[in-house]
Amino acid sequence: MGGGVRVRYSGLILFAGNLASFLLGFVFSVLIARNLSLEDMGVWFFLGSVLAYFEIVEKALPYWATRDSARGEMITRTSIFVNFLVSLPPTLLFMLLSPFFSSLIDAPLTVFLIGGLLIPLYYVSSAEVAVITALCPHLSGPRAIIIDAVKIVLSLVLLGYGLPGILFAVVVANLVFIVYGWVVLRRWMEPGLKLKWAWRRLRHFWLPLQRHIAGYVKQAADVFILGAMTSAVALSSYGIALTISRTFKAANSLTSAIYPKLISKKGMLTMRELESVFKFQYMFTVPMLVGGLVLAPNLITIFGSKYLEGVPSLLILIPSGFMGTVSNLLRNLVRGAERVDETLEVGFGRLLRSRLFLAEAASYLSMATIIAASILTIPMIGAMGAAVARLSSDIISLTFFTALYSRVFPLKPALSGVFKPAAAALPMAVLLFLFPPVGSVQTLLWIVWGALVYFATLYLLDAEARGLWRAARREVASRLHLFGED
Repeated sequence: MGGGVRVRYSGLILFAGNLASFLLGFVFSVLIARNLSLEDMGVWFFLGSVLAYFEIVEKALPYWATRDSARGEMITRTSIFVNFLVSLPPTLLFMLLSPFFSSLIDAPLTVFLIGGLLIPLYYVSSAEVAVITALCPHLSGPRAIIIDAVKIVLSLVLLGYGLPGILFAVVVANLVFIVYGWVVLRRWMEPGLKLKWAWRRLRHFWLPLQRHIAGYVKQAADVFILGAMTSAVALSSYGIALTISRTFKAANSLTSAIYPKLISKKGMLTMRELESVFKFQYMFTVPMLVGGLVLAPNLITIFGSKYLEGVPSLLILIPSGFMGTVSNLLRNLVRGAERVDETLEVGFGRLLRSRLFLAEAASYLSMATIIAASILTIPMIGAMGAAVARLSSDIISLTFFTALYSRVFPLKPALSGVFKPAAAALPMAVLLFLFPPVGSVQTLLWIVWGALVYFATLYLLDAEARGLWRAARREVASRLHLFGED
């Protein structure tokens, strides 16, 4: 099934969806940042860091659901049902520990009890997204749009209830997406539960779990440690900087479809396909890196001048976010090329010796780095220490995945595609530096203006960019033609 996946088409749809989601998420973040106190914003970020530890097993089964669905296995209903059952113990544990967490950050218990309702919703939506990613990756694009749009509308209504009202809006928004995911997947629902498949794949839960343990711990470690060692107020400015830097996560979707495509093609890619994947990724992430560094103070100000203490952290976190997107692509290429798990009977020993295991186990290096560096640097330099810890972690990850990738594919394609986007980003950077925006509205307009300058320059410099633009126009024209025929 995954053989029909169109990487750049799916990537553009997903990126467009994630970009729209970023804009909606940006609106949502600005909405709550400007209306909640510094203390409440700190609690918001702290709650998110705590929830991450209860999502550790969220993707253990969905990991295999993506791979097996891409190979043609019908396990949609089973994945959703079993993952819901898996969510019940961590949900119960979180509810029992909520009084401890609320006292640690000095926040109302209600906030944590409402937040705990998100755990089973995350598990169910994770199972849905896993199968959608394998079968029709472009249809996962609206996920964040749906969630963010519903969050914004409900939050406007519930702002008077403070942080508990915001959290209730987030719960409802995730429920709405689950309904969407179920509707999308109806055609791939198997008639009965395949518990035998679930049992056999859960036996190998340790392989994705050891990656996700590290991944979720890394995601939350600096925020949790900063909040526990300082205060909610100190955490608020760092949280805003981290929120801005996580814009790069939207760019992960640009090439995410290469993963199921590689699996369905049994790990085979031509040199041209490989170069195209990297060029496509850099085309969007390089200007995000350059523009983010130039406009860092202005981006913080959009959320409110009270968060300007986060500017030094943001200048460190933006390069960290860029490195994260490159590491993610390298990891997906390595995982997609591995074939050791094609049979359900694969043994523990073979999995342990595979590149699949190495690709997942690598996260422990970055996890250990971010924890150790956070504990060492936060007492000395506060929030900047957390940012330095995250950057150090991403440097370790990028180094490891580059070495692992080079054992499977040639390294040259991973490097060649970065130069033209970097050259095209230079005029944009000069423009933004010489004519800095003033105020939130002008900053948003300057972002659009800078993007136009960048893509116009890239269009002149790069034949592949011109080809991509022509292909996009043909795609839109064909869609409009089909729509007209209907």
